[in-house]
Amino acid sequence: MITDEKLVNTIKLISLKNALDFNNNIKFDVVISKTFSFSKISKSNVDVKSLIPEIKNIVSDLSLLSFDEKNALYGKIMETSNHYLNDSSQGIDRTGSKTDNKNKKHEKTNSDPRCARVGHFRTGGCESLDDYP
Repeated sequence: MITDEKLVNTIKLISLKNALDFNNNIKFDVVISKTFSFSKISKSNVDVKSLIPEIKNIVSDLSLLSFDEKNALYGKIMETSNHYLNDSSQGIDRTGSKTDNKNKKHEKTNSDPRCARVGHFRTGGCESLDDYP
């Protein structure tokens, strides 16, 4: 049994966010993967493998809810702040994704895929016709 209530709420939020983003369907493998990263910051130091049956039960229960019910529950749990998704000291945003402002250079802006120059993802693309292959 999962004794860390924050971890249980985090699992629920991961599941609900996944359902809200993907046509009301919860992808169990995504929930497990993201739960693994949050279990590392959990105070209970649990092994996710041992939690798989309980995570399946949580996902199964949440799968029965309608889209609107999932959305309402997601908002309710987010408001409580009793979860690990808002732990900014760990670099985790509200969507459950790891954030790292130091690695923004990998983020695409208005880059043209035909550009042959390296590093144009950060600058926004080629500046002249000579930059294209």
